Amino acid sequence: MNGANCTEKEYQPTVNSYDDDAPINEYGFMTPKYFRFKEILKGFGSECDIEVTQPETTAYEPVRLNEYAELFDNISVLSEKHIMTNPLPMEKLGQGYGFILYETFIRGPREEDYINLTVHDRAYVYVNDEFRCVLYRNDKKKKLKLGIPAEGLKLSILVENMGRINYGAKLLDKKGIVSDVRIGQQCIYHWNAYTLPFSDVSSLNFIRNMKAKFSGRPVFLRGTLNIEGDVRDTFISPDGFRKGLVWVNGRLLSRF
Repeated sequence: MNGANCTEKEYQPTVNSYDDDAPINEYGFMTPKYFRFKEILKGFGSECDIEVTQPETTAYEPVRLNEYAELFDNISVLSEKHIMTNPLPMEKLGQGYGFILYETFIRGPREEDYINLTVHDRAYVYVNDEFRCVLYRNDKKKKLKLGIPAEGLKLSILVENMGRINYGAKLLDKKGIVSDVRIGQQCIYHWNAYTLPFSDVSSLNFIRNMKAKFSGRPVFLRGTLNIEGDVRDTFISPDGFRKGLVWVNGRLLSRF
């Protein structure tokens, strides 16, 4: 899990991994700096005869992602429902990392007004399961304005923990919705919350389809890579995607 910096002006999540121009980079390659170090140290009488080889990498065939599972259809197999009056941060529910989903039903009619809340750190907002907008911790202006019809509506807020603050006065950095939620000045009560650390996704109910359905809702995609012969290091390119997580053999590898 990555960390984050936080100034008086903004929250700054750091990338998941980085090698800071190290002589041996994070995937085990010796860089020109490594060989330059050896050359310089040799001039001071330090010479190492240990033979070190570069890791072997290869490019495999593209993986066809031909299975999908929508998050909202799989909430019951990924998490348990927590019932609360006001939204609680994930730490209060025993969760340290990942995502957390909050849901409520708002009775109508109500006049259109802004939704007021504080999220840590990034939130995806859905109205009746349809995507509406993204809210971010650093936002300066209100983004979401809702009018509630007579029949009411379902409000869902999926919050991502983007990294905990590493140092400074804001080390106490709770994640999720960290305030009350209001329409104008009126609080919205009676919420359900679902913790989603995504440490185990083996229970997902995937549907096999030649083409995954993208409807604005979060979705899991799955494909299989068959390797013949020696297994070598490789890299995953998320070209064509916008934001997501990557699992390999059920293990959460990283996000992008």
